[in-house]
Amino acid sequence: MTNIQMPDLKLTAEKSIFESITFKEQINESYLDKLIVSDHLNTVSWMVGNIKIENEKTQLLKMKNKLLKDGILKVKYAKTSMKYGRVYANQGNSLGSLRKEIRQTLCKDIYTDYNHIKNILYVIILKIKLKLY
Repeated sequence: MTNIQMPDLKLTAEKSIFESITFKEQINESYLDKLIVSDHLNTVSWMVGNIKIENEKTQLLKMKNKLLKDGILKVKYAKTSMKYGRVYANQGNSLGSLRKEIRQTLCKDIYTDYNHIKNILYVIILKIKLKLY
């Protein structure tokens, strides 16, 4: 029987490049106001990293209170308390922490939301090519 020697695996915490940058997300304030008073919001809570979000209306109200002029939301990212893995927006205060339908509504006419599209790189390249030629 051959003994297989397992490599010595060590997990090290490294700072993400996203932790040192403040991002600016553009939000359509008119759509935000309409969503806040609509019946289309979920009333259940969910987790974003280790942050509990009470419901979509509460989340949108927090985002509205943080908006700068012209609908700009400043977003900083950090790792969870474990200090390993992906980064999350502080307090879950980002478009990325919202449900796809809500995010797409808030970004309408500002961004194109590529959410879970297979072979996304090829789709983006094709859209650029079609726009240029």
